[in-house]
Amino acid sequence: MVENKARLLPQFEKYDNLPLRGLFWLSKELFDDQLKQTTSDDARELHAIRNALEHTYLRVTEGWAKPFMITGSNSSSFGISIGSDELEAKAIRVMKLARSALFYVSFAIGVEERKKQLANSGQFVGSMPLYGSNDQRKRRDPS
Repeated sequence: MVENKARLLPQFEKYDNLPLRGLFWLSKELFDDQLKQTTSDDARELHAIRNALEHTYLRVTEGWAKPFMITGSNSSSFGISIGSDELEAKAIRVMKLARSALFYVSFAIGVEERKKQLANSGQFVGSMPLYGSNDQRKRRDPS
């Protein structure tokens, strides 16, 4: 967040680009050490996994073997241990957050471009057409 602000900045409160506001509320799903508040219940766990991947290590065990492999408390060890099923669920959760963020950013850009087009209605504004393609062209078969 900008300047460690926990709230929406005043210049965005009256701004009519609602996808930017949606992106702000999506950011509330992430954990921040300084703010300590999130809207997501698993944000602290996602933060711990990211920290372990970046700074220590993450031990992944098969989902069925996790109760047999992990002994003692995880808080005293150097890294953290996680089951493969749990890691898969967390990875899917992060991908959904990233997908939502990309949607919000693209919608916000669309709003800004429409505003620019309305403000400069007398000037020529170039556009780039997007063409759809059928699913057969998207596949890359090994043959």
